[in-house]
Amino acid sequence: MSQYRDKLIKKGLLNKVGWGKLDFALPRFREYVLMQSEFEI
Repeated sequence: MSQYRDKLIKKGLLNKVGWGKLDFALPRFREYVLMQSEFEI
């Protein structure tokens, strides 16, 4: 999983906020991801 995490950090979608913790870098991206996951079966 670290390779995917590193790619998302390099693209500016995620930020490291502590040891083993990440946060979304884009405003409202968290809400978008959560909204998309509600529709998946």
